[in-house]
Amino acid sequence: MIRVCIICEGPTEVEFVNRCLEPYLRVCGVSVYGTLLSARSGRHRGGRVTVDRLATKISLHYSEADRVSTLVDFYG
Repeated sequence: MIRVCIICEGPTEVEFVNRCLEPYLRVCGVSVYGTLLSARSGRHRGGRVTVDRLATKISLHYSEADRVSTLVDFYG
């Protein structure tokens, strides 16, 4: 089973990963889970995605998962 961590911008994206993608991909031998990108304070700060925050979050999950991906939008 391949483990994939998807770093999400907000709680809606996490719910999408956990409720929609996970059951679909599990059949293919892929275990996927979403995790929320939060600020240094630990609180959620949606809409303020920076490369530094993404890099920090990726480094935290890099050893737990076989693959790490993101689900963020840069609209506006």
